[in-house]
Amino acid sequence: KLRDNLLALEKASGIEPANIGILHDENELSFELRHLADAFQAAGREAILADARDLKIENERLTYQSQPLSLVYNKFRISTPHSPNHCWRDGFEARYAAFLEAQQEGLVVSVNNLVGLTVGESKALLAVLRHPDIQSQLSDEERRLVQNHVLWTVRLADGPADFHGETIDL
Repeated sequence: KLRDNLLALEKASGIEPANIGILHDENELSFELRHLADAFQAAGREAILADARDLKIENERLTYQSQPLSLVYNKFRISTPHSPNHCWRDGFEARYAAFLEAQQEGLVVSVNNLVGLTVGESKALLAVLRHPDIQSQLSDEERRLVQNHVLWTVRLADGPADFHGETIDL
């Protein structure tokens, strides 16, 4: 599980456990982040959904509203004006200064969802995993993995789409 792997990374880091920050960026998109927070809370850990711009460094700890964070999962990618598909406005370094400093100084375990970039830049590509032709090529285990961990995704366009095995008209 993602939660258990993240907690194992935190433990291996040697950083004293504190709260877990589940971070979004200036787009304020949180989608699945609430589910991840719930999973941490089910394991007895406090998880806080937070805007990464509101982080601070206090007493050599990364904090959100003065609550220390030992582990953060961030739904944004760090980019520069020269990054492919750059989407950040000027001033990224200033807006995310505490987050970037905490990473650089080893004050927090930081994990990003960058694995998606190895699949494709557009998350709409996830719709392919639900397509019946692709589903028929997956093993039972792979289909269960998709069913349990990939949110239903479809490109919005007029016409039919497969939704949980039924055709719907968008």
